[in-house]
Amino acid sequence: MKAALLAPLFLSLAGCARHEALPVYGRVPAFVLTSQTGATFDSKTLEGKIWVADFFFTTCMGPCPRMSAEMHSVQKRIADLSDVRLVSFSVDPQHDTPTVLAAYAQRFRADPSRWYMLTGSPATLNTLDRDAFKMGNVDGTFTHSTLFALVDRSGLIRGYFHTEEGATLDPLIAAIHGLEVGQVSTPAAGLQTRSSLPLVNAILNGTAAVLLVWGYTLIRRGRKRTHRNVMLAAFTVSTIFLICYLIYHAQAGVVRFAGTGPIRTLYFAILITHTLLAAAVPPLAIVTLSRGLRSRFDRHRAIARWTLPIWLYVSVTGVVVYWMLYRM
Repeated sequence: MKAALLAPLFLSLAGCARHEALPVYGRVPAFVLTSQTGATFDSKTLEGKIWVADFFFTTCMGPCPRMSAEMHSVQKRIADLSDVRLVSFSVDPQHDTPTVLAAYAQRFRADPSRWYMLTGSPATLNTLDRDAFKMGNVDGTFTHSTLFALVDRSGLIRGYFHTEEGATLDPLIAAIHGLEVGQVSTPAAGLQTRSSLPLVNAILNGTAAVLLVWGYTLIRRGRKRTHRNVMLAAFTVSTIFLICYLIYHAQAGVVRFAGTGPIRTLYFAILITHTLLAAAVPPLAIVTLSRGLRSRFDRHRAIARWTLPIWLYVSVTGVVVYWMLYRM
């Protein structure tokens, strides 16, 4: 992801536009559970809807009643928004049967047509809680996050919002309104373009890496003219990548790594070295190419010894970062 080439500038530009673009934390997979009415609940019900999710259990003596009261407050504040839904997932599916959930829903005056309290397969709930929302495990310990998660019409998780004592729901309500009226960039028509651009960017990085290795092989064989053309192609590919990168992040905002544990440490180790070295690539590449094109070959070789490994590392790790961020 050589756009980190000019990372400080890009981040400042992204910051200027962030009021128009919520981050993307991941996508909610399809699921089938059971609602408080006893009816089968298919996630297709939520397609094209904006929804707020939380995880709770009915026998909780801690934060769950407060969270449910806050969710009721959200229900009241979005009453005029017909495309907004609320979804509460139980982390105690063995106890929280539809009958139990129905009584709990009545206690918090949940509108069953808008606020779904769901139970069902522990495996499905665990996949949602742990893997999709990254908010805990359905493993019998009843530990769960007290955050509310906001999901857009395309099933993308766009934000997490605090519910603890003293926290305000205003940021959540503002984000819901932003998605509802289209002020936050998640138009369905543009989703495919945005979601395909990271792959395009990875392909461009991979292509640049191949061209760099090829160019090195050519110069070792004394094929100067072909070497020059291949290196110019590598520079062009990297420039196209930069344009695609800026387009993607102008639309999608910040995409955060959701992994935990050692893999998270590895990701940031790669990302940090990638970013720091990427900042050096533009001046190094421009000077190296300039000296070569002007036939200043001694000075060209001197700087190329630094430019090639740095540029190659940035190109290869760009593909690695893409794979870890979007495919793991």
